[in-house]
Amino acid sequence: MTLFGVDSTYIVFIFLFCNIIANAGNIWSIGQNNNSSADFALGPSDYKKFLSKDFGFEDKYYLIGKSVATQDFPYVLPGPDDTWGGTWGNSGWRTHEVNILFGIKDLPSGGNWKLIIDLVDSNPKKSLLKVNINSQQTKFLLKGGTNASLTGTTAGSVERILEIPIGDKVIQKGGNCITITVLEESWVVFDHLRLEDPDGSVLTTNDQVFIRSVKPANYEL
Repeated sequence: MTLFGVDSTYIVFIFLFCNIIANAGNIWSIGQNNNSSADFALGPSDYKKFLSKDFGFEDKYYLIGKSVATQDFPYVLPGPDDTWGGTWGNSGWRTHEVNILFGIKDLPSGGNWKLIIDLVDSNPKKSLLKVNINSQQTKFLLKGGTNASLTGTTAGSVERILEIPIGDKVIQKGGNCITITVLEESWVVFDHLRLEDPDGSVLTTNDQVFIRSVKPANYEL
């Protein structure tokens, strides 16, 4: 079969090849790159259920290869100023966090790693976002577009794509952890997250147990 004088089999091959190239280098991703928070848990508007669904605590995590974004990754992360996140002057202030766990089976000796955090929007006043990648820390001072982004309305929102180059030897063979926290002020809304990796890296597939790290104790028996 031909289309505009070109063999349709050739067109399909070109499409598949381009699709492979577009996805190459991403060892994992969370959510769809579609400027919408609807493919995350609670999205796009149930931010007031954040605490009742037990999100934001230190012992909660999203395990790559096991967890499901629509159930286990909240579309929004509150800051200390957000009373719907459980903090106010009379009860004390606290920060919430999202923990992403992933294991590396094969680690290439060189190459560049990069974490991409795509935000639909953030609070119009201020959000101080901290991202920990194992031992590496990065902070972003953000100013968003509209409070309506909390309820799924993207008109007037200010998208931010945060690109974080990862230093040498930060990603390690075995367990790795990324922690995202709003240190000051208010919320951010997620669109898409992904980790770009060099050729040769392979994720672990064991879903029975996840070991973050193993190190000797500073004492002996």
